[in-house]
Amino acid sequence: MIGPMYSSEAESALTAATRRSILLVSPSVASHRFSGKDDALVRVIGSNLDEADTLSSFLLQRGIAKPVLVWTRLNEAYLRPMVDRICSSYVRRNLPRPATLDYSSSLDLEFDSVVASHGNADAFVSLGTPMEAALLARAVRRSGSRALLVGCQSSVGKD
Repeated sequence: MIGPMYSSEAESALTAATRRSILLVSPSVASHRFSGKDDALVRVIGSNLDEADTLSSFLLQRGIAKPVLVWTRLNEAYLRPMVDRICSSYVRRNLPRPATLDYSSSLDLEFDSVVASHGNADAFVSLGTPMEAALLARAVRRSGSRALLVGCQSSVGKD
């Protein structure tokens, strides 16, 4: 079976698939919690911690000192460990912990107030859906900020 799509769904899907002897092949589950296990889940992408390390390296190599990590609780199993890992990479280097903002996905979502309250940010990191990344980018550019815009793989799409 192809799926599940979200890491937050994988645990219950894996339990049900195991009971029924069904192999799950997920194109998008990335939570490190599913790594290195002999079970019925096959992931086809790297883990979320690998992705967090890549994002941290990207930011740090560019001298980004004040990033704001903006993440949705929609897929907390995938994103919270990423946020924690990126923050710890800054702290390990004796740099200030990045600002973080978690939010609930909704149709009324706007990031203008978030951007306004982080006027000194030198990057905004979108950890959400492609549409949410677009809304964050719009808010950053409307504010006149020249901050770098970065996104995780879940925030990149054809939109």
